[in-house]
Amino acid sequence: MSNEPLDSIDFTKLLIFFLIQLPIVLYGVGIIPVIFLLFGLYMTKKTDDFSHISIATKNYEIYMKLALLIGVLCTLYFGNKYVTYEGSSGSYLAEEFYISLFLTFVPFLYLVLEKNLFYKPLFTHREWVEKNGFFAKKTPDITIVKGESRKTYSVADELTKWAKLKENGHISKEEFEEAKTKILKRQ
Repeated sequence: MSNEPLDSIDFTKLLIFFLIQLPIVLYGVGIIPVIFLLFGLYMTKKTDDFSHISIATKNYEIYMKLALLIGVLCTLYFGNKYVTYEGSSGSYLAEEFYISLFLTFVPFLYLVLEKNLFYKPLFTHREWVEKNGFFAKKTPDITIVKGESRKTYSVADELTKWAKLKENGHISKEEFEEAKTKILKRQ
């Protein structure tokens, strides 16, 4: 399955993941980890090496774990302050405590979502993503029509047609080489 294109479920997971990133990007705090991920996707496409996505997700996780640690420390601080100073200003401290709890939960949630909605779908199809990119669709297998009607064309004519397809960008170099090998084996 590693060399298969992403299916609609995996694309949906990736779309949901990036939509969930919008709130933290709009507030500015999440722009750095999203840049890590986008750069990893770009470098994977450019170099045909999936390790860029792996490194980008590790950087994303480090950033989110740091945010999680800050949230935990704030929660501990305000929790201790709330317990110690419970009194007339208790509602204000309780509000800070609940906000810090929320800010602790958010990075944890993003870590879980990154693993399940971003990294796992891409890792499952890592060979395909390396060779063809993120949005590439499955290319049909090359089949050369067999039969008596094909004998009217020369090998040179057939190779010329395939070369034009390659030059126009309709097929890849690998597909051209595969077709050329099949044509030459036929003779």
